[in-house]
This record gives sequence, C-alpha cells and structure tokens, in this order.
Amino acid sequence: MKIEHQKIESLLIEVYKSDYYIIASADHFQSNEEYKLYVNHIEIMIEEFGLINHLKTKKSTLFLTKFGRNVIVNYRGWIKYLEHEKKVQDRVELKAQYDLKVSKYLAKTRFWPLIISIISLLLTIGNMLR
Repeated sequence: MKIEHQKIESLLIEVYKSDYYIIASADHFQSNEEYKLYVNHIEIMIEEFGLINHLKTKKSTLFLTKFGRNVIVNYRGWIKYLEHEKKVQDRVELKAQYDLKVSKYLAKTRFWPLIISIISLLLTIGNMLR
C-alpha cells in the first residue's frame, strides 16, 4: 500500500492534540477499505516511523513517542519534517561529491605542496644569506 504522508500528518496532529488518542472503530468509516487504510497508516506510524505507540494495557489507545513530539514541536508536522530530512540528505550527498572531487585533486597534485614548500624554503634561505 502507498503511504499517504498527508494522512500520517493529520493522524499525528490528532494524537498530539489529545492526551491519549483512541483508535476509531470500523463503524466510523464509510467503507471497509477506508478502515483498513486507516489501520495500516497507524501501524506504519508505530512500526516503521516510531511516531506513536500504544499503551501496553490498551492496544486501542495511542500516544506520541519522543520522536513524534519532536516532529510536531520542532518541525510543525510530518511533511515539513520530511522536507527537512530531504534537504539534509541533499547536503550530505553534495558534501560527498565535493569530498570526492577534492580527493581526486589531492591525488593528482599531492607533491605540489611539498615542491612549493621546498622552493619557498630555498628562497627564504637565499634572502637570509644576502
């Protein structure tokens, strides 16, 4: 099933607004497919993303994890968190590309700093002897 991030965000906000969110029963939905999708999103939020958790005594009662609360408080929602993570990932990839270019350049010119240092040392010694 395809993950609908907008639905995950709306569920996350609903859980955040209530102290303990109680999972709706199948009677609250127009079709069985809608209910299955709803339950699937809740399972994804619990198992894959770790945004929410359920009480051990009552499996139908949900609450936010530290990570879920962090997403709401610091990023103002799931979608903005995903956008932030994408930007971070893009920066990491860009840094890796730059590191690769620098490494290639250093591999080609590894003796240039040594040669320049020796020349400047000889010039310094020559100027001191004059």
